[in-house]
Amino acid sequence: MRYSRSQVFSVLIAAALAIKLTGCAQPPNIAPSDVTDDTTKPLILLDSPAGPGSSAPNLYATDDGRVLMSWLEPVRNNGLETGTTRRGRFALRFATLQSEVWSEPQTIAESEKFFVNWADFPVLIESSGMLVAHWLQMNGGPGTSYDVHITHSKDGGATWSDSVVPHSDGTKTEHGFVSMVPELDGGFTAIWLDGRDFSEHEENVSPEMSLRASRFSGEGKQGQEALLDPRICDCCQTSAEYIGTTLVVAYRDRSEEEVRDIWSVRRTPDGWQAPIRVAHDNWQIPGCPVNGPAVAGGPSTGAIAWFSLREGNPEVKVKFVSDGGQTYSQTILLDQVNELDIDAGYERMLEEDREKWIPGIPLGRVDVEWVDDERVAVIWLVARGSVAEILMQTVAIDETRGPRYVLATTDAGRASGFPRLVRSGDRLIMAWTEPGSPSALHTGIVSLPVK
Repeated sequence: MRYSRSQVFSVLIAAALAIKLTGCAQPPNIAPSDVTDDTTKPLILLDSPAGPGSSAPNLYATDDGRVLMSWLEPVRNNGLETGTTRRGRFALRFATLQSEVWSEPQTIAESEKFFVNWADFPVLIESSGMLVAHWLQMNGGPGTSYDVHITHSKDGGATWSDSVVPHSDGTKTEHGFVSMVPELDGGFTAIWLDGRDFSEHEENVSPEMSLRASRFSGEGKQGQEALLDPRICDCCQTSAEYIGTTLVVAYRDRSEEEVRDIWSVRRTPDGWQAPIRVAHDNWQIPGCPVNGPAVAGGPSTGAIAWFSLREGNPEVKVKFVSDGGQTYSQTILLDQVNELDIDAGYERMLEEDREKWIPGIPLGRVDVEWVDDERVAVIWLVARGSVAEILMQTVAIDETRGPRYVLATTDAGRASGFPRLVRSGDRLIMAWTEPGSPSALHTGIVSLPVK
């Protein structure tokens, strides 16, 4: 049977984006057109502080050079999985990286009610010496209804405050995908997706997921909630950073026509401003892709990286942001399905030599971080069958791209979650989940400078 080129392309995209739960293997041969001549793997592995079965890592770099990592770790009954969530008793834990050694882990909280999900994960930050963390907890509502719980510690994590729920609606609906940002003058701001409209709505009127935020003082006291956008994509991550003195939040929006492009909203001294579209991808999809953007802040310039399936083409992109989040550069395309790779694969499929060729299909799940004053490093996942490679590439404000590195491999399915990246001094630190029985949480260092 002969295949048309368009049929091959469609099959490859569908296969790569399908949810797979197979075990992780060593990566197959990489098509030469996919990588640069520099194939050095710069990642130095560290001993992970997380126990067996851990997942959902998140990283935060403090002003004094430490790196905080939080994650979810099973306490017992961790073998039961329901769809893309896990059941049992879990602990939210954290450790601190100094030099190249993680500290002994400390527990923030633990419960049988935690909502443990591959894409919606807890965050830990530091603000003026105060540690602030959040987790997600089932609230007894229908399906996967859950609330955001925020707690803080003023003694380095030895003791934690009673948790507070930042959304005041009291509905048993979904709330999550939180970003937390330290404020320049103390305290912090939390941003989250809010499903309160799903509780009570008029007949024949579709409820909407909204984007909301609230500021907390240095004592952990909550201020007034703010509605940032009344209609957004239901389950994509948010990301927020300061660019200069302006807080910029990036998220995936949802138009009446089901176009789900990346938008941003910023808070100036005059308050929250109207949302603006970051890029005109015009990705129309009648469902949530669960693939949010990532923001890297800076004194005058920031960067936003994201994934799109524009016109059926998987792409990883980045834009630089200046003027307090008002001015965006041209879109810089970092990855897409390689046309030469597809052509080569098409010829091999015609020859029925399919087992020797597995194309690389970008899956997104991006993160972005500055490596110097002019360049950012972007990481993302590329699927090759059931295996996913975690790639890293630098890109400069003038659009100059560095070599592309394969930092690690994991599973192409949802259980591998979202790799995280931060910079601390002269190094980048990455954390990621490798699914399995049990899953494992890995960390590593990339020394700077990097090409």
